[in-house]
Amino acid sequence: MKNERVKHLGRRINALMACLLVVSMLLVVSLCIVMFYDLALGLLEEQCVNAANMLAYELDGYAGPDDRNEMLDELKERTDCEFTIFEWDERAYTTIQQNGTRVVGTKLSDELAAIVLDQGKDYVGRAEILGVEHICSYMPTRDENGQING
Repeated sequence: MKNERVKHLGRRINALMACLLVVSMLLVVSLCIVMFYDLALGLLEEQCVNAANMLAYELDGYAGPDDRNEMLDELKERTDCEFTIFEWDERAYTTIQQNGTRVVGTKLSDELAAIVLDQGKDYVGRAEILGVEHICSYMPTRDENGQING
């Protein structure tokens, strides 16, 4: 009888330990997934900021042709990022294409326009472009007088 109680108690402890092991494994895997996602998202955001800074550098003192799409295409080739230059809130030059043509004339969202154009702040995060969510970096451009123009 005593031996039977010990076996029964042993089975219960084994079951408890197995459950704890499964729970701890699930927690560790979940934590790894979250950490990987945060790391990957951070790297994408950093890539976007770096690409936007490259564009800002190229635009500073730009003396090329009025059509800036060629410059944007070269940047896209070097960075594997999409680029757009807005004239105020309207897409004027871009590497983004739909059905083989550049998507110009579309408007910046009201939320992003409020941050970038009205407040003059940079924005790094998610944005929907033509129905597809992207990781983006927006920064205001300024004219010769320092006024935001895009």
